[in-house]
Amino acid sequence: MIHLSVRGAPNAGYLRTFPSPTRPSRSAGSHIPRTLESNHPAYSARMAETPDIWKSSLDFLRSLDGVPAAEVTADLLESVLADWQDRVVARTSMHDLLFTKLGQGYPWKAQVRASAVGNVFEFQLLRGQHLVTADRCHRDNAEAVLRSFLAQLEAEE
Repeated sequence: MIHLSVRGAPNAGYLRTFPSPTRPSRSAGSHIPRTLESNHPAYSARMAETPDIWKSSLDFLRSLDGVPAAEVTADLLESVLADWQDRVVARTSMHDLLFTKLGQGYPWKAQVRASAVGNVFEFQLLRGQHLVTADRCHRDNAEAVLRSFLAQLEAEE
């Protein structure tokens, strides 16, 4: 099971549980993790490493009318789409973006997490579950900071 904390909500300590991804499907020669019960773009059965996952993530964020964190997160994701959609995989939730390297199955060896709270973004580069580096910035600098974190992710072995 995957446990996600809901940030910035009145019940900030509440953990939401999602089914863990299962082993990759070998029938199609795929190495993409699959899930059992969720239609969420971050855990969908079609977790293909193509620009489609970026589009479905953007569509999901844009569908969340009235959720400020989703709006600023969608803007950030869209700002780097052209340069990074063929280089890393982007997944999302209402408040967070998760980027992983192409060809990595779950559990991810390295990932970049970008979280929005108001006009402040927090970025984390994780190797496994260990924090490598983190940074915070205002919305105006978020694109440049995200690009630097994605470059670090791309360089991870």
